[in-house]
Amino acid sequence: MNARMARLLIVLTLTVLCLGYRVTPVKAQSAGISLDGDFSDWTGKPCVGDAIGDSQPTLDIASFCFFSDMNNQVVYFMFERSGSSNAPTDWMIRIDVNDDGDYSDPEDRLIDIRYNLSANKSLVDVAVYDGSGSYVTTIASKADWGESSRDGGARVELGVSFGNLGILPGVAVSVTMDMYSSSFADILDTPIQWTPANALGYLILLTILIVGSIWMALRTRKVSGKRKATL
Repeated sequence: MNARMARLLIVLTLTVLCLGYRVTPVKAQSAGISLDGDFSDWTGKPCVGDAIGDSQPTLDIASFCFFSDMNNQVVYFMFERSGSSNAPTDWMIRIDVNDDGDYSDPEDRLIDIRYNLSANKSLVDVAVYDGSGSYVTTIASKADWGESSRDGGARVELGVSFGNLGILPGVAVSVTMDMYSSSFADILDTPIQWTPANALGYLILLTILIVGSIWMALRTRKVSGKRKATL
C-alpha cells in the first residue's frame, strides 16, 4: 500500500464517520418505541428472560426489555408476567445509577409502576423516586400503556427521560426489577448492566481501528524498507 492510497483510505473513513453522524439519529428515530399498548415495535429490542414458576403466575416475571432512544434521551422499558389478573399489580424497576452494587443511594432511581386493567383498556401509573425513597416525579397517571385483559393482560411498557433517571449517555448502570402484591413476590433473576448508547459509538471505534491499521501498515512498510536499505 503506497502513501497516496493510505491517505485516500483515511479520507474515505473520515467521510463515512461524518455521514454516520448525520444519519444515525434518523435510524434511531425509525427504530423507536411508541407508548400505545401495541408491543410489535419491541421486536428485536434487547430482552432478558426470567425463570417461570418461581412465583404465582399473576406475579411471575417472564421477560424484561429495554431500549435507549438517544434522539429524545428517553429509556423505554417493557416487561411481561407469565399469567394475567384483573387485580392491580405493583412493579418496581430499580436502577443502580452509580453502578456500585447498591440500589439505595440518593443518586439511584426506583421506578414505581401500578398496573390495573379492564376488559378493554389498562390503567398504568408511573412515578420515580430516588434510591432513598424520596419522590422525584410522576411520569404517568392512568395511561393506557399495558395490555387489556382481552389482549392477554400480561405486558406493560413505559418510558422515562435520562434526566429523571439521573443517567448520562455512555455511562454504565445496573438495572433490576421486582414484582409484588401485598408482599414481595418475584425479582428478575439476572440484573442487567447496560450503557445508554447509539450506533455512533461503534462507528467511531471502527474508524479508530481502520485508521490505526493503516498507520501500522505504513509504519511496518517504512521499517521494512529501512532494513532492506541497510542490508
